[in-house]
Amino acid sequence: MKNLKDSILEKLKVDDIILTKEFPIDGTLEDIAKFLEGQEFVRIKSGSIPSIIFNENNKRVFINRPRDLWFADTSEKDICEDNPVFYIHLNKHNKSNSNFSVYAPSFNIVNNNKKEFLEELNKRFGW
Repeated sequence: MKNLKDSILEKLKVDDIILTKEFPIDGTLEDIAKFLEGQEFVRIKSGSIPSIIFNENNKRVFINRPRDLWFADTSEKDICEDNPVFYIHLNKHNKSNSNFSVYAPSFNIVNNNKKEFLEELNKRFGW
C-alpha cells in the first residue's frame, strides 16, 4: 500500500501550479499591455474619458496609447473610490519623468509614486 506522501505526489503535478505573475513595472507599455492581456484584460479603443468608457464595458479593460496606458476592472462595479483607474505614462527618454497614478472619480489615490502604485495593484489584483 502506498504511503500518504506518495499518493499526494502522484496526484499533484508541478505543471498545474501557476504562480502569480509580477506586474512589469519597469517594462515598456507593450510589455504591460501583454501582461494585462494575460490577466484577462481586453484592449479597447481610446476615448476621451477612460473612466466613462471603462464603466460602459463592464469588464477588465485597458487603453494603450503611444505614450500612456489606462486600465481598470469594471466587471463587478463601476469606477469609484474602491475601484479606481490605473494610469501609466512612460517617458522613453527619461524614465524618471514617467508617471504612475491611481485615480478615483474626484481625487488621486496615488500620484507618481511607483512603490505606492504597486501596493495599490497588489491590494486590488494580487500581483
